[in-house]
This record gives sequence, C-alpha cells and structure tokens, in this order.
Amino acid sequence: MANKAIPAAVKTALAYRPAPPASLTGSERARFEALTSRFNSLCESDLDALAILVRAMERADGYRAKVAEEGLFLSYKTRDGVPIENPYNKLLAREERNIIQILAKFGGTPASRRQNALSDAVSTSTSDDKLREFLS
Repeated sequence: MANKAIPAAVKTALAYRPAPPASLTGSERARFEALTSRFNSLCESDLDALAILVRAMERADGYRAKVAEEGLFLSYKTRDGVPIENPYNKLLAREERNIIQILAKFGGTPASRRQNALSDAVSTSTSDDKLREFLS
C-alpha cells in the first residue's frame, strides 16, 4: 500500500466555503454557513442550489411549527365527519421531499455519499479507513 500525497490544489478546493448570497436573511445566512461546513468541494456554481436548500429548510421549519401548534388534523371535519388534515402538513411533506432531493445532489444523504467519495476520504472525519482507502 503506497501513500499518495493529496495535492495542495485538491485540499484547497475541498476546503473552499462560498460566502452566503446577499439575498439571504439573517437566519438563512446562519443556516447557509452551517450547511457549507458539512460539505466538501463546494464552488461558486453551488450558491444557487444552496440558497434554494436553505430557503426550503426555513419554510419547512415554519410549516413544522404550524403543524405542532395546530395539530395534524384541524378541529373541524367534513360533512361526512372525516377529520381534515392540516394543509401545512402537506406543505411540510412536499418541502421535505425537495430538501432530500437537493441534499442528495451534495452527497448529504446516505444513498448519495458514495458519489462524493473523494470528499469523504479527505473530510474532517476521524475514520482512518476511508482515508487509508483513498491513499492506497
């Protein structure tokens, strides 16, 4: 097993963290910075997708709060006596699907992590196995 040095350019590219877009609000900017610290090898072209992800997460938090406040079903029923599902629950489910899809593009879901193997190999993880596998 021969150790290969990781080129400085690769280390620099993996460590790059884009600044949040000016269009993001305060809480969105904080979430953006937290997200970028989770992913390696980001670039300027990722800004739009990250901003969309951040906004989707913020909306999901709002919908989640409404469902927690109002309940999964509304207090009134249809004429047939069937409880009406809280519409915020449907919005939350749709937003969570969008979030998962965008996260997958960045290697942020278990199924998508293999696509991001180089980033995983040189991440700040304490797992020597991935690094050893990359270097061999």
